[in-house]
Amino acid sequence: MTTTSKTFVQATAELKCLLLQNPGYALVLGTLGEAALLVDGDLKVAIVDNTAPGGIDLDSAQDFDMEAWNSAEGEWDEDLSVKSLEQAIHEKLLVALNA
Repeated sequence: MTTTSKTFVQATAELKCLLLQNPGYALVLGTLGEAALLVDGDLKVAIVDNTAPGGIDLDSAQDFDMEAWNSAEGEWDEDLSVKSLEQAIHEKLLVALNA
């Protein structure tokens, strides 16, 4: 699959699948200072905060923003490219939420 054909649904489905396989963990999304996690089965993005328990500020968790998805490029506008998303999934930089 090329990066231009990736959809918002495909990108978020990949994240959710990885997190379902790793319950209790969040996936750090590159160097953006954000992580993907599941909250009651829903995919969320939250701020990485090394002072918070588990290194993730759970109070900052919010839905992934479809409004910022650039369909032509297959990525979030200037935030998270498909390449960096796929790298995060491949590297699986997972952090335990209850640490």
